Amino acid sequence: MAFETLAVRTTSALLLAPAFLLPVWLGGPPLAGLLALVALGCMHEFCAIARAAGHAPSQWLAYAGAAGVCAGAYSGGFPGAAAAMTLFPLALIFPYLAAADHSKAIVDSSLTLLGVTQYAYFLSFLYLIRADARMGLPVLVILLVLVWVEDSAAYLVGSAIGKHKLTPISPKKTWEGTGAGFVLSLAAAAATARYGFGHPVGILTLALLAVVGGLAQLGDLSESLLKRNFGVKDSGSTIPGHGGLLDRFDSLCLSAPAMFVLFPGM
Repeated sequence: MAFETLAVRTTSALLLAPAFLLPVWLGGPPLAGLLALVALGCMHEFCAIARAAGHAPSQWLAYAGAAGVCAGAYSGGFPGAAAAMTLFPLALIFPYLAAADHSKAIVDSSLTLLGVTQYAYFLSFLYLIRADARMGLPVLVILLVLVWVEDSAAYLVGSAIGKHKLTPISPKKTWEGTGAGFVLSLAAAAATARYGFGHPVGILTLALLAVVGGLAQLGDLSESLLKRNFGVKDSGSTIPGHGGLLDRFDSLCLSAPAMFVLFPGM
C-alpha cells in the first residue's frame, strides 16, 4: 500500500466527512438537498462510463428520474419515493418509442432505469431512515459507521496482509480484507449503538447488522462488476484518492434499503 495513496484518501475523508455529517445531523432539507446532489452526480458518472463503453443511456432522463425520486422521498416519504420510482419506467419508454433508431432502445433504457434505481432510489433510503423522528439519527449513524469501517478496514487489512483474492470481479479485494472489514465493522456498529446511543445490543441486533454489512459488501461488488463490464477502473475522480461518487456510495445502495426495512427489529 503506497503511503501517498493512503495519505490522499485520509485527507479527502477528513475534509469531506464534516460536509456530509452536518446534513445528516440536521436532517430535513439540508440532507435532502445533499442527497439530491449526490444522486445527480452519480447519474452523471454512470452515464459517462456507460457511454465510454459504447452505450447511450439518456442522461437527461436519468437526471429527471433522480430528481423525481428525491423530490418524492422528501415530500411523501417512502410512498412518495416508491410512486416516483413506479412512474419513471412509464415515462422512460416514450422518448425511445419516438426515436428514429430503435436498435439499442432496450439496452439503453434498461441502463437508464438501472442507474436511477441503484443510485437515486436506493440512496433515497438514507433520507427515509433519517426522517424517522425517534430513531432516524441513531440508525443512520450506525449504518454509516458500519459501512465506513467495513470499507476502510477491508482496504487497510487487504493492502497490508491480503493474499487470497476474493473474486476476479474485483482483483484488489481479498478474503483477509473482506473478513476483517466485516468483523470490525460489526463490532464498531454494535459499540456505536450500545455506547453512543444507549441501544441494547443482543443476538437479534447483531444478526440484523450482519445482514446489512453483508449487503454493503454486495453493493460494493455490484459496482465493481459494473465497472468491469464498462472497462473502467474508477467511476470518476470527484474525490481524490477514492474515485468517483459511485465508488464512495456503492456500499450504501443495498445496505440503506435493508437498514430501513430491518431497523424496527433492532
